[in-house]
Amino acid sequence: MQQKKWRFLLLIGLFSLLFTTLGSGQTQGLPVFRIGVLDDTRGALTNGARLAVQEINRSGGVTDANGAQFQLELIVQPTNNGTLLAQAINNLQRSSVIAVIGPKTNEEVLNGMTALQSLNVPVLVAATGDTLIASDTSGRIFRSRAADILQGRALATYIIQDLTIQSIATVQLDIESTGEVVGFATSAAGLGVAPQNSYILDASTSIEQIINNIRASNPQIVVAFGPANSAAELYNGLRAAGWGGQFAYNRAESAAFRDKVNIDEIGGILSA
Repeated sequence: MQQKKWRFLLLIGLFSLLFTTLGSGQTQGLPVFRIGVLDDTRGALTNGARLAVQEINRSGGVTDANGAQFQLELIVQPTNNGTLLAQAINNLQRSSVIAVIGPKTNEEVLNGMTALQSLNVPVLVAATGDTLIASDTSGRIFRSRAADILQGRALATYIIQDLTIQSIATVQLDIESTGEVVGFATSAAGLGVAPQNSYILDASTSIEQIINNIRASNPQIVVAFGPANSAAELYNGLRAAGWGGQFAYNRAESAAFRDKVNIDEIGGILSA
């Protein structure tokens, strides 16, 4: 399911980026158009891009403004969660790519913004931070997914209006997810249902304590934000403790989360 989602998004993104680039005449005369991917060789972005490129090439490739046809080629450069990002971008620059897919995290994009802009080609990122586009002065950084605030609004709307839930608890599992939690809570309050309890995992608390507090307050739904490993630990702990409410996690489609949760229960977990 995740692979199909990325293939759909990347097909749209690739076509948009390619036609923008073709129209500018930057790559006229090349037999192959190279697309850079900043992701692991077997990562979700790479797998989705690989499927998209295979479909495009099977359909005859792409056609430039003069009617010439070209095949697409992927140049995959792992970033190792950002530690190799500068080297990966340099490698893509030497490969003469016409567009780039990735990185996928807010931290990588923000820390590597200057280097990404220096590529001077469209960059389709999977990160969702609300400040990413505002931080870009080149006009070449694009999102493949909605901003955090829009995802939070959509999730709050579904929970409150579609599921008619009135009792909500949020759990913030790291400092980096502050914006996501605030966006969701603000949207929920705007719909008339502010979170009943808000828990934060920090040096003075533990996931076990949060689980005990949730059991005591017994909200209809818990909405978690933060690292996948911590979210999976929270979910599994709640179920083991006998809590039977609904659970939402904004990155429930990530492999790091899904691999640690009972496969039979994945379908019941809400996600943005």
